[in-house]
Amino acid sequence: LAIEASANQLSIAVMVNGKVVAALQHLAAHGHAVGIVPLSIAALRDAGMTFDAMTHVAAGCGPGSFTGIRVALAAAKGFCMAHHATGVGVSGMQALANAATHSAPGITLPCLVLSDTRRGPLYAQIFDATAQPLGMIFEANIEQLPYLIDAEIVGSELRVIGTDRKAVADALTLAGITAAIPDIDEVPSASMVASVANEQIKKNQIGPLHPIYLADPRLGPKKKSS
Repeated sequence: LAIEASANQLSIAVMVNGKVVAALQHLAAHGHAVGIVPLSIAALRDAGMTFDAMTHVAAGCGPGSFTGIRVALAAAKGFCMAHHATGVGVSGMQALANAATHSAPGITLPCLVLSDTRRGPLYAQIFDATAQPLGMIFEANIEQLPYLIDAEIVGSELRVIGTDRKAVADALTLAGITAAIPDIDEVPSASMVASVANEQIKKNQIGPLHPIYLADPRLGPKKKSS
């Protein structure tokens, strides 16, 4: 079972023997906590399975919505405890890079993966053609990105994936870097998370169910004293 809730959608996927056999999603900016259990039940039902059949529960660890990440990880840990399954944590940015790799397996260009910080700039990370990270996640405005990318790593060609990918591709092109945009979704899905988790399980290199928080939570205004 895979759960992804770090962006403006909640998605659930069921994978059996490396193949996604059921996938459901609910598009909403908020309210993921309410939908995780019923959507998981519905996805398992579509797959003809029950929670007791799960061997692993994977969850997207972010970066993204603090609340969405927290509820996905909490649900995954709860399912694991209740049904004796193993938890698998997956970076949403690696899930996107992995999806791009599988969409065009013959392409050897590295990937620039982008994620919304919800504060203006973007989170960015470079991956090689096999969806392995070539550096840490960093933060930058769109106009800064071309000057923060190591030319020795990417050469003069790059695939661009994720949030604001068209604007970033245009900025890269102006800086002399040829940018291609793979035909995949802009935000990670549970099916993408399941694919990375499956590879981790086969390699016995399972990531922990730990959140990827890159900034402090944005707190609302203080409550007025009564």
